[in-house]
Amino acid sequence: MSAIPDEVWRAASTHPAPEGPVAGKPAFDVLEYLAAHGVEVKRTKRWASHPGGSIHELAHCIFDPDHTGGSAAVTVNSTGAIGYRCQHSGCQGRDWQAVREHFDGPREARKYRSVAATAKQTATQAEAPEQERLEASKQGGAMGRPAPRCEPEASPFRLTDSAVVYIDPDPDREPLTICGPLEVVAKTRNGGGEEWGALLRWRDGDGAEKTWAMPMSLLAGDGSEYRARLLAGGLLIAPGTKARNLLTTYLQTARTDARARCVSRVGWQGDVFVLPDATVGTPKEETVLFQAPFETDHYLKVAGTVEEWRDNVGRLCSENSRLILAVSCAFAGPVLHLVRAESGGIHFHGATSTGKSTALIVGGSVCGGGGSNGFVQSWRATANGLEAVAELHNDLTMFLDELAQVDPREAAEVAYLLGNGAGKLRMSRNTGARKKLSWSLLFVSAGEVTLADHAQTAGKRTRGGAEVRLLNIDADAGAGLGLFQDIHGAASPDLFARQLKESATRYYGAPLRAYLKSVTGRRAAVESALRGSQADFLKNRVPVGASGEVLRAAQRFALIAAAGELATCAGITGWEPGEATDAATRCFRSWIEGRGTTGAGDIEVAIDQVRQFIGAHGASRFQSAKARRDNQGDIIHERIIERAGFRVDGEDGEVSEYLILPEVFRHKVCEGFDYRAVARALLQRGHLDCEPPHLTKKPRLPELGAVRVYAVKSSILGE
Repeated sequence: MSAIPDEVWRAASTHPAPEGPVAGKPAFDVLEYLAAHGVEVKRTKRWASHPGGSIHELAHCIFDPDHTGGSAAVTVNSTGAIGYRCQHSGCQGRDWQAVREHFDGPREARKYRSVAATAKQTATQAEAPEQERLEASKQGGAMGRPAPRCEPEASPFRLTDSAVVYIDPDPDREPLTICGPLEVVAKTRNGGGEEWGALLRWRDGDGAEKTWAMPMSLLAGDGSEYRARLLAGGLLIAPGTKARNLLTTYLQTARTDARARCVSRVGWQGDVFVLPDATVGTPKEETVLFQAPFETDHYLKVAGTVEEWRDNVGRLCSENSRLILAVSCAFAGPVLHLVRAESGGIHFHGATSTGKSTALIVGGSVCGGGGSNGFVQSWRATANGLEAVAELHNDLTMFLDELAQVDPREAAEVAYLLGNGAGKLRMSRNTGARKKLSWSLLFVSAGEVTLADHAQTAGKRTRGGAEVRLLNIDADAGAGLGLFQDIHGAASPDLFARQLKESATRYYGAPLRAYLKSVTGRRAAVESALRGSQADFLKNRVPVGASGEVLRAAQRFALIAAAGELATCAGITGWEPGEATDAATRCFRSWIEGRGTTGAGDIEVAIDQVRQFIGAHGASRFQSAKARRDNQGDIIHERIIERAGFRVDGEDGEVSEYLILPEVFRHKVCEGFDYRAVARALLQRGHLDCEPPHLTKKPRLPELGAVRVYAVKSSILGE
C-alpha cells in the first residue's frame, strides 16, 4: 500500500492532544515516545496543509503489524495536537487516544516519563527473567526484587523493595505509594486460553511470602473483592480512591513474559496434584496453579510435621480396625483416579459416644484441619450445597458427620449424587446449559442410624445401589471399648478419644502432602502396586458366588487397604505392614454380616417385603382355598375385606401356601420392584410353587374358578 496523502490526515489533526505544550512543563516528544515503545518511524516529512506540523510515517500499524507499506502514520499539527490513523478499514476509529491506551493503559496510567529517566531507574532494578523467578517461587525461594519487565518501559509504576510507587509526570508532585511490594510474577490462563489471571506475590506483616493466582475478571468491577483478598493476606494498601484505582491500573497494565496454566479445582492435572496453595509434583510443561473465580473456603491446611502426626496420631490408631480404616480412606481418595475406581463412601453407625466422630477427626487430620472439627464437614446441607463441597474435595476424601442432619427425603439421592461423581444439570440465566460440577472422591460418614433407616423416617426406600455407594459398618468393634480395640494405656475409652482429638487438631495436613509427593514421584510403580494389591484382596477375601454389589464393595475395601499399606511403606503412618489390610478385611466382613447376605441387596429387600406382607395380612386378607359348607351343603361365603388371595391349609391345620392374586402380587406385594425378578428369586430359594414355564399356577378357587396365582409357600415366614 502506498504512503498516505497529506489530505487523509486532516481529520486526525482535530483530535486534541493531552501532551501538548503547557507553560512550566516540558514539551511532549512524540518521536521519543514512539522509540521508547519500539515503534519504527520510516520517515518524517512536513505537513503541507499545516505549516509547522509534521507527519511521521510508520513502518507498520501499531495495532496490526501486517498493515505495512506506509499505511499508518502519526501526525503533529501546528498547535501540537497529535493524531493517528491507519488506512485499513479494520483500524477505523483508532486514534492517538487508542495508541496511548494500547501502550500505557487507561488514562490514569498514561503518564509519560523520558526514556533517559526510565533507563536510569530500571538499570538499578535489573534482575532474572520472570520465568526464572516463577521457578524460584515454586522452589520456595525468597521473593527478592522483581525484574522491571513486569511493567512497560514507560509505565508510571515502580516496584521497589518496600512498595509499589506511582510516579506523577508533574515534577512538583511527590511519588504516591499505592501498596506494599506486590509483584506480578506470571500471567495465567486455562488450557483453552481462557480465564486469564495474574500470579501475584507479596509478603505479609510478618515477612511470610504469599502467592495468589488472581482471576483478571475480578478487576472488572470496583475491585473490592480482589483488594479484600490481598488485605486478608497481609498486603498493605494505601487508603483513598486514587490509590485504589491506581492499584487496579497497575495490575491491569503490568507486563511479564512468564506463563502458567490455571485450573479451577483441586486434584490431578496430568502428572501433578494441585492443591489450593501448592502444586505437588513436577509438570512436564508449564507450571500449573489453582485459580478459583471466587474465594475458596477450604481446610487443606498444614500444622506440624509428618513425624509429629505419626507419633501423636498415627501410632495410636494401631490395633484399632475402625481408626485404621478411616485413616486409610484419607490416603485412598487421591489414588482413586490412578486406578479408575468409582466414587463411594464408608458409613460408621452405632450408638452415641462410641467414638464415631473421633474416627472422622483422626482420618481428616491426614488431609488438613483448622475448622471447629478439623477437616470434618457436616451432613447439614442441601443436595446442592453438598455438590459444591464435593467438588472442593475432588481426588480427595471428604469426611461428613451426623447423617441424621441431612433431610431424610434427600438421603438416598445424596448418596447417589456423591457416588456418581456429578451434580445436576442446570440452566443458566440465558437458558443455556450450565456446566455441571463433577468430582472423584471417597467420603467417610458417621451417624447413629444407617442410610436406609434414616430415609425410612420420611417414608423413602433405599435401593441396593444407594447402599453400595455408602457401605454401613457397625462402629462397635466388639471389644467392649466402643469403636476402639486398643486404647494404648489410656485410663478409659473416653480419655483415649479426647487424646486422639486433641492431637489430630494440633497436627494435620502434612501426611497428605508427604503422601502425594511419594505418589507423584513414582506414579507408574504406585499404579501397578495398587492394582496388584486389589487383585489379591478380591481373590482371597470375597466369598464364592457373591453378587455384583458385594464385589463392588470389596473393590472399595481393597483400594482402601492398598492405600493404607502404601502410606505405611512411605513411613507416614507408624503401623506395621499388613495392618491396613487386616483392618479393611475385618470391616469388610462386618459389612457383610450387617447386610445379612452376599446376594443382591434389592432382592433381599424385596423378599423381606413379601415376607412382611404375608405376615401382616395372612390372617385377614387371605380367604380359605377350600370352600366351607353349611349343614345343607350350601357354600358359606367368607367375608374378606380387600382380598389379596387364598390360603391353602394343610392336614395339620397350618397354612402351607398363600395363593396371591396376580394384580395384588405385582402392585402391592412387590411394589417398587420388578415382580418377575422377585418371583424368580422366590423360586430359586424354594419359596414358590409354580407350573413351568410359568411362574404361576392355575388352581380352582372358590367363587373364581380356575385362575392363575402366585403360590408363595409358608416356608418364607420361617427363613
